[in-house]
Amino acid sequence: MPRWANPPVPADAKLMRLAAQNKLSQPAELKKQTARLLADARAERFLRDFTGQWLQTTKVGEMQPDKSLYPEYDEDLERAMVQETLAATGGKGANVVLDMVGGDYIAKNLKAVAMHGRIVMIAFQKGSRIEADWMPIMLKRLTFTGSTGVGKALVKQSADALLRTSMELGGNAPFLVFEDADLDAAVTGAMQAKMRNIGQACTAANRFIVHEAVADEFATKFAAKMAELNLGRGVADGTTCGPVINSAARANMERLVELTVKEGADVVVGGESVGDEGYFFKPTVLANVPADASILKEEIFGPIAPIVRFKTEEEAVRLANNTEYGLVSYAFTKDLARGMRLVDSLESGMSGLNTGLVSNAAAPFGGVKASGLGREGGAEGIEEYLETRYVLVPNL
Repeated sequence: MPRWANPPVPADAKLMRLAAQNKLSQPAELKKQTARLLADARAERFLRDFTGQWLQTTKVGEMQPDKSLYPEYDEDLERAMVQETLAATGGKGANVVLDMVGGDYIAKNLKAVAMHGRIVMIAFQKGSRIEADWMPIMLKRLTFTGSTGVGKALVKQSADALLRTSMELGGNAPFLVFEDADLDAAVTGAMQAKMRNIGQACTAANRFIVHEAVADEFATKFAAKMAELNLGRGVADGTTCGPVINSAARANMERLVELTVKEGADVVVGGESVGDEGYFFKPTVLANVPADASILKEEIFGPIAPIVRFKTEEEAVRLANNTEYGLVSYAFTKDLARGMRLVDSLESGMSGLNTGLVSNAAAPFGGVKASGLGREGGAEGIEEYLETRYVLVPNL
C-alpha cells in the first residue's frame, strides 16, 4: 500500500479541532493550513475526513455547507482548495478525492483533475452543470452515485472514450406485506427500510404494497411507530428523526401529501411540516392510496409511506414492478416457496426477504432498469475494476 494511503493522524486531528472550535476564521488561514497538509501527501485523508466534519453531510453524494457554523465558507476558498489539491497530488500519483459543494467549478476542471490523478471521485451538488468535454481518453473507469438523469448524461458523455461505467442511480423500492406475514416484524422492517436517513436514501422503501386482509392493522401499527419518532435537530438530546435536506425537499413532501390526498388517500399520521426554522416534516403514513396515484411513480426521498392494497400475489408483483426503477425490493411472508417466487419475479438488483435492511459491504450492491449498471461491494464490486486477460502459450 502506498505511503499516502495510511498517513499519521496528529496534523489532521489538530486542524479538525481548530475547525470545530471555529478558530480558522479567515479563508487565507484555512488555505494555508490546507496547503500544508496537502503538500504532505494527505490529500485523500484530509478531503475525506476534514470536509466531512467541516461541511454538514446531508446524503451520500451531496454535501452542503453549514454556513451558520462556518460563515467563512465561500467559493474562492473552495477554488483554492481544489487548486492546492491538484498541485499537491499531481506529482505523487495519489488519488484525487473531491467531495465538495462546487459542482460547477469542478465540472469545468475535471480534465485537469484527471490529468493529475489516477482515480477521481466527485460529489456534485444537486443541479450542478456537467460540461460535455470533461472526459479525457486517459480515464479508464467511471463510477457514479446519484440521480438517474445525471447517470444517463454521464454514460452518454463516456461513450466516445468507451469507458467502463458503474452507475448506482435512483430507486423506488416496493415493500410487500402478505396476509401470512408477521406484522410486528414487518413494521420493524418498514421502519428500517423507510426511515433510514429520514427516507433520503436510494434503498428507501417508497411503495408499501399490503394485502387487503392486513392492510388496516399494518397501517395502524406502522403509524404508531412513526408517531413515536421525536422530530428535531440531530445534535439535540432525544432526537430520533431529523429534517429533510432543504426547503425544496420539504416543499416536495407537502406537495406529495396534498396531491395524494386529492387522489383519494387518507393521512393516518403526520402529513405536514413543523416550525419555521429548519426543514422538518412529520413522519407520514398514507392509507388507501390508489394503485395509479402519482406518488407511486416518484422517488419520494423523504419520510412519507404510501400504502396500497392488493388481493393476489400476481397483483402485488405487477404493482411492485410497475416502475422504471429496480434497485431493491422488500417482502414479508412466512411462505418460503412464495418468497422464492418473489425473488424470481420482482425486478430489482437486490431483495430483502423478511428484512428491511439489505446493505452489506460483503454483498454486491446495485440495481437493474433505470437504477443503474454494475455492482459495488463484494467480489463483484472488485471485478468492476479489473480486466480479464486471456493468454495462450503453445507447447514448444
